[in-house]
Amino acid sequence: MMNKDAAVALQVIYTQFRERGGQWPTFTYIERWLNRYRKQDAVQVINRIPGTLLKPLTYIDGRPEPGGKLILTAAGVARCLGSDDDTQNLVAAVQCLARHDMNYDPPPHLVGRGVPISAKQLADELNLPIVSDSNSIERLMALLKGEGLVASDEHA
Repeated sequence: MMNKDAAVALQVIYTQFRERGGQWPTFTYIERWLNRYRKQDAVQVINRIPGTLLKPLTYIDGRPEPGGKLILTAAGVARCLGSDDDTQNLVAAVQCLARHDMNYDPPPHLVGRGVPISAKQLADELNLPIVSDSNSIERLMALLKGEGLVASDEHA
């Protein structure tokens, strides 16, 4: 069961993701933030965030890897304040990728890696607000990658 501290941590993770242009924060960042501002044990707080909202972490000696990225799922992002645009862009992108996928037969070595589409193609097709929100495409591509819908080398 997610408590208030876990909900705060979820929001901090998302806020950092937005502020850093689609780069997910590390466990160390959240650990320091929770210690500084909430006097909370980050391991306990992070463990209270359900796996439906936060991607699994790599653990070393019973603690999350310090440099490990805290990656929210689409459901996790949708629970955060200020995420409406990212959530709407993700839904539109999934619909766009589904259209592309209907006409794409991947080579055997690429099966299961997602639909190959560039960030520019996706931004153009979705009419993303690149001028007013220059990081919208980076956030969208990071969300798609986190959901396994595009491979990391498909967008540069």
